Amino acid sequence: MIFGPKTEGVLYHYTSHETLYNIVESGVVRASHIYYMNDQNEIKYAIDKFIRVAEKYKDKNANNLSVMLLTQIPKWIQNMRNNPHYIFSFSLSEKGNLLSQWRAYTSHGTGISIGFNHSDIKRFAKNNGLNLVKCIYKNEEQERILKDAIESILSEFESDKVSIDTTKGPVGQEYHSYLNKYTDQLLNEFVKIKDPAFHEECEWRLVSKFYEKYVNKDIQFRSGKTTLVPYINFELKNIRNDGRFFEQVYVGPSPNFDLAFSAINAYLSNKGACKMTINSQQPYREV
Repeated sequence: MIFGPKTEGVLYHYTSHETLYNIVESGVVRASHIYYMNDQNEIKYAIDKFIRVAEKYKDKNANNLSVMLLTQIPKWIQNMRNNPHYIFSFSLSEKGNLLSQWRAYTSHGTGISIGFNHSDIKRFAKNNGLNLVKCIYKNEEQERILKDAIESILSEFESDKVSIDTTKGPVGQEYHSYLNKYTDQLLNEFVKIKDPAFHEECEWRLVSKFYEKYVNKDIQFRSGKTTLVPYINFELKNIRNDGRFFEQVYVGPSPNFDLAFSAINAYLSNKGACKMTINSQQPYREV
């Protein structure tokens, strides 16, 4: 085991000693349902913003059918807002040693941040049909992404509108069935967008495919604080060429830091799981 400073090009996941142990022993990490993550407004923030963008396009569009489609988008997308769609994410950060992250995402006094080499995890995503995305916090970039999504829908609609069967939908929802085909595309845009208030996190996400059926056998459930939490597993087998899982691991503030650091370092060395263990040097404070 090598002791040393932070390595560049590493993405970190903050968690507990227990979860670190479970990851190393099982060789898997859990990706949580995006609607059940720490910030319950994750997807809702992006959806509300998308609705506002759609309404602006409706106000300036002269095409009657396009206006009708845009008018129906808010009600259609409220279903996405209110009824969880099954897409999963494993959260990472460019910052491996933020005090705010230790406090927010790790159990009191038992926190670590596990660091994955960016190149390794990018290759892992490609080989497993996942998306590695960088979260976007700037309003102007968020607006651009959502405008591009609206324009893509409107462009396809121009080609499709003559063949769309609107007789099966209730009044005011004639295009809802047509819009359903954009659920996957939009979810993958929404998952990138975060409230600017969280910009310090510099978050990246390893994102699953969209599961249309919640009965898919990949989907499992665990007990959360107030509800069951759906999740899937990402198997870390062969994530690195050297057989390890992690590039480096920060050991966070603890009332028994020396013992905690020694145990984590010894365990990771024993398992051959990591190249480097680092003292976070963050002060421990009772709360």
